[in-house]
Amino acid sequence: MAGTSIDEFVGLLVSFRTSHGTYVSATPGGEGAKLQQGVLNDVWEKFWIEDAGNGTYSIKSNAHGTYIRAHDGGGGSAVDKCIPRADDGGQGAKINQQTFVGPWEKFEINVESAVDELINFTYDVDHAQIVSTTPKALASQSQENNSDLEQSMSININTSYARTFTWTLKTGRKVGLKAASKVTTAAELPTIVSAKVEVSSEFATEESTEFNWGKELRQVTTFSASLPVKVPPKTMLKARVSFFESVMNVPWQATVTFVGTSTTKVITGEWNGSTVYDVTYVIDPPVVLALS
Repeated sequence: MAGTSIDEFVGLLVSFRTSHGTYVSATPGGEGAKLQQGVLNDVWEKFWIEDAGNGTYSIKSNAHGTYIRAHDGGGGSAVDKCIPRADDGGQGAKINQQTFVGPWEKFEINVESAVDELINFTYDVDHAQIVSTTPKALASQSQENNSDLEQSMSININTSYARTFTWTLKTGRKVGLKAASKVTTAAELPTIVSAKVEVSSEFATEESTEFNWGKELRQVTTFSASLPVKVPPKTMLKARVSFFESVMNVPWQATVTFVGTSTTKVITGEWNGSTVYDVTYVIDPPVVLALS
């Protein structure tokens, strides 16, 4: 979480995990904030972070609707007597009275708000990077003419090629995105048109695609054609699929919505994958058949 601004968590439900693996807890009895000596549960260890203005923030108990505050626990106003607590009854248990940040004063903030959807998913094609481009050819199909006359025939091609890609998440983990999230519309994929990176519906994934961050995914492209040819006598004609494959890195951004709150967060990442383009069907020169 290093370098993360607290602004990233405003409006979200979070938990505070200590270096022991325990959690700050607003206990069921309402007697105050303490270090929970157990695992995270559904209510008492979850808090809302709210923007209190002027660069300050407040922490609200999800269970009680009350706030952790620096309470004067000894009748004085010294900083070292301030006690963070989650209720207003004066019963707050001390979390720590340390005046500097050491190992025990550091907490890991975990987002507990459930991700609902990814919306407004867009690619930044202007900053796309083409890493490599390679010509490809798939297995060919052929027709033989063993007669002494030219024959009109068809060469039928039906083959497929799998492109691979990943969605890399750069900023979303700190707002709670984990393994997968759904999208509200079909996620179009980058491709190359006239030597430029564009987003094409030709390579769209299905609606409500499960984004599995960092996992390599595959999409199969099918090539089908029936090519009319005139095959000279005693020869064979071959036809093949020819295309280019480019590997690209394309930045993207999307908006995250969460269950139970109107809060949204903008996240960014990178699409890393290959694309197929400039597909042509090539008929090779005739090959004379061996005499039998």
